[in-house]
Amino acid sequence: NNASCLGGGITISGPNTVSINNSTLSGNNASHGGGIWSTNSGTLTINNSTLSGNNAGYDGGGIRNSGGPMTISNSTIIDNSARDGGGIYNTGTLAVNNSTLSGNTASASGGAIINGTNSMTINNSTIVDNSASAGSSGIDNSATLEIKNSIVANDPTQSNCLNTGIFTAYGDNLDTDGTCVALSANFTTSVGINLQPLVGNGGPTLTHALGVGSSAIDAATDCTLVDGVTTVTEDQRGVTRPQGTACDVGAYEY
Repeated sequence: NNASCLGGGITISGPNTVSINNSTLSGNNASHGGGIWSTNSGTLTINNSTLSGNNAGYDGGGIRNSGGPMTISNSTIIDNSARDGGGIYNTGTLAVNNSTLSGNTASASGGAIINGTNSMTINNSTIVDNSASAGSSGIDNSATLEIKNSIVANDPTQSNCLNTGIFTAYGDNLDTDGTCVALSANFTTSVGINLQPLVGNGGPTLTHALGVGSSAIDAATDCTLVDGVTTVTEDQRGVTRPQGTACDVGAYEY
């Protein structure tokens, strides 16, 4: 699908309750929000879904959100592109849980994510192999962002993270170039994450498995969301957490 301005795949506005489940949005184009453009002031949830190969001329190749609350769970956002925020461009309220952002590109900044205003949380997610021409290939934050038990890794063209806002890390996170470490004393680095290629590892969406000996295995000693209360019991595929002595960092449980 093609839209001259907003939401190549889906446009959502107004105070509505919307759920997108077990779905694929692929190959859509728009100026803003190639896959989804939302100003919805109601609740929007995306579960067990894939956004792939969508393009925005300006912002939000996969998703452009300026409403909320929006929650993305157990989903994969791959190979989307935009000038800013190849995967997601957020200026609303957004939570990303147990999800994978991989192979997204920005011709400017924020290959995977731009969090521009308002607030965003990232829990138990894998953000890997994204690229940008400037700023950050992974996460570009200028607002309020909280992250927990997640991987930001292997973004080849620019830094994994760029922060000019409030970026708070909880739990145990892994970052392969050290640019996310300066944001919080709780953030850690690793060259041994040993992520495997993005393939079908079970469940409805593609994931990056953890290889043997990965430093992400059993590394999340506090297996809750950023609120510190809500227990995380499954990975992106629906596999029970933990499988070992503790939960694994990222979207995949070894």
